[in-house]
Amino acid sequence: MSHPIVCLQHIQVTATTPTGNAVRLETEQIQLELSNRVLCVGRKGDEVSANQKLKVFVRVTVNLELSLGTLQKNLMYEEVEPDFPTLATFKTKINLRNALQVGNEEEEEEEEEKRRGGE
Repeated sequence: MSHPIVCLQHIQVTATTPTGNAVRLETEQIQLELSNRVLCVGRKGDEVSANQKLKVFVRVTVNLELSLGTLQKNLMYEEVEPDFPTLATFKTKINLRNALQVGNEEEEEEEEEKRRGGE
């Protein structure tokens, strides 16, 4: 298992209205992994040729929470952080990665040339 290059622990953004309604977006953890160790070889198998292309692999994992509530400020002490009682919460985890297709590059290039010629 490879190690993430960037790992953010906690991001919190709160948007409020003048009436005190609020929406809060929080991320528990964001992991970004980048790697250039993916090598796509042409159809000639293990043979090393000039057709080899270096690809970049990217994977992102985001834990996300969206909350709807009211922001209640402390009227006596302004320096105290306001309370945020939530009315509704949505939690999800998003995984993104690029799809690497080994060996289909020549076919994709041929299809692209056909589309260009047909226009």
